[in-house]
Amino acid sequence: MICDKSLQLASGQGSIAGDVVYSTNFIDLSLTGGLQTYDMPAYLIARVGTAFAAGTSLTLELISTTAAPTDVAGTGLGTVTVEASSGAIVTASLTINTIVWKLPIPNKISRRYLGIKMTPAGTFNAGTIDFEITPHVPMDAV
Repeated sequence: MICDKSLQLASGQGSIAGDVVYSTNFIDLSLTGGLQTYDMPAYLIARVGTAFAAGTSLTLELISTTAAPTDVAGTGLGTVTVEASSGAIVTASLTINTIVWKLPIPNKISRRYLGIKMTPAGTFNAGTIDFEITPHVPMDAV
């Protein structure tokens, strides 16, 4: 597996408010040849950069789509398939430098583009989050 910044779905993404927000980046699996890893599994890691405040919870979903969105509101997504979901993560767990979600990337992805859908419960007035795909899982995420 080649690891580079192209496997980063968001870096310090903030302003998570409203009904739904999508990651700032989507990976075009047709350009990467998919996410086959052969001898090492690939993991999605979600890490909080700065603590979230005021909202109730945040639900994260790994999604695949038929089209890349044109903005973080998800304009132009096409057909969406949820590949995995975190369930609701309460605000008290969304603290600085905490890995809040780790999962192995499914071997079979349904659609061409891979990204993250974030659904906040309540309105957050602070907080940033990073999403990356890596073969190396940080020890504090085990």
